[in-house]
Amino acid sequence: MISNLELQKLYVEDRYDHVVNEIKPALRRGEIVLADRYWLSTLAYGMISNALDDLINLHNEIFNGDFLKPDITFSKGNDHFEQIDKLSLVRKNYLALCQTVNANCAVVDASRSLDSIADTILLQLLPRLPARKTKEDTI
Repeated sequence: MISNLELQKLYVEDRYDHVVNEIKPALRRGEIVLADRYWLSTLAYGMISNALDDLINLHNEIFNGDFLKPDITFSKGNDHFEQIDKLSLVRKNYLALCQTVNANCAVVDASRSLDSIADTILLQLLPRLPARKTKEDTI
């Protein structure tokens, strides 16, 4: 049977492959990358059965210090595929991580309308995007 920490190592190795083969090349091409369940997700879920320091050490070991932290992380409401007790613990972990690992987080109230959620995210996201030239800028 695989230990909880060995299982987390597999998640981090998968994350490494995704960063090296998908995220970094997209960023080099000047693309904007949006990811669902990235670093803080791995930590928040992993903290259910592992120490935070062990999880961060796995990232440092596997990424050899070259880990990309997101510019911003959005936390959403409940996922109907998971049980509320587990989600409550994961949410608590997310909120704690936002304070302890120097992560830029924005908590979004997912019980509001989709338009309201989108507006909240755009207000946080747009100032972080690089300026794009328009046709009017080149004339």
